[in-house]
Amino acid sequence: MDEGRLVLKAAEIREGIASEQGSIGEGFKRAWREMTRASVGGDVAQGEKEQTGEPFRRQARFSRSDGKIVSPKIVEISSDISINEGGNISLTCIATGRPDPTITWRHISPKAVGFVSEDEYLEITGITREQSGEYECSASNDVAAPVVRRVKVTVNYPPYISDAKSTGVPVGQKGILQCEASAVPAAEFQWYKDDKRLVEGQKGVKVESKAFFSRLTFFNVSEQDYGNYTCVASNKLGNTNVSIILYEISEPTSSTLFQEETTTALTPWKGPGAVHDGNNGTSRRAGCIGLLPLLLLHLLLKF
Repeated sequence: MDEGRLVLKAAEIREGIASEQGSIGEGFKRAWREMTRASVGGDVAQGEKEQTGEPFRRQARFSRSDGKIVSPKIVEISSDISINEGGNISLTCIATGRPDPTITWRHISPKAVGFVSEDEYLEITGITREQSGEYECSASNDVAAPVVRRVKVTVNYPPYISDAKSTGVPVGQKGILQCEASAVPAAEFQWYKDDKRLVEGQKGVKVESKAFFSRLTFFNVSEQDYGNYTCVASNKLGNTNVSIILYEISEPTSSTLFQEETTTALTPWKGPGAVHDGNNGTSRRAGCIGLLPLLLLHLLLKF
């Protein structure tokens, strides 16, 4: 069908609509079917079901403009963005298709809050660290499956120390002080004692730092190691610090251990299964014999 005839048929459609006052006449049906065949080479997408006159929606392929429907396609979307906490961002997602696609923004990570906006532009003012993560743009017009693209939003913030505990260790034992901090970018850690920085490789001390924590290890704690330590966490946005104490605790002595062991040995079991034969002398002799190894152990520990 040539262009002139298509124009003529379009005129017939308008006349058919006017003559039927909103209803669909036979002239309209014929003109619509001919335009359908001319556009796609067949009658697979008729505007009406011939048998019932009901709208044929399953394979509709035409819009009011040029007779075609088009699957959604995202043609423009914001790049990944990094912003400091408290700043403002604007994300853009432009899509084409016929009918015009509906745009939906969702926050999907790390703590998904679900639906955010139903607009091409997503505006966030005074952004917080909880609003960092991935934002998903979905374009849908019911012609095909929705098209999805994602934008990663990184929110930078200064360090804050989330965990740090003082520790008690006996002399000569291994001691560990640990400091944990959250920050974006990840924090860098430093340890100080009496304004003197402790570094990796220092005798008897190991400094180990990862993305979110730092550990100070003493392999053989001495009297000089006890005291107050400062953990400093910093990144380009700021720094913070916390004081942690390594303090001395007493080790159990050999006499304390001997007391505990003898007390345990001399305590008779009176629960189920206990034997009571009335021979108290034999029981006492058996108890004394049981104590001999403990006495020998005590003497050996003294020398």
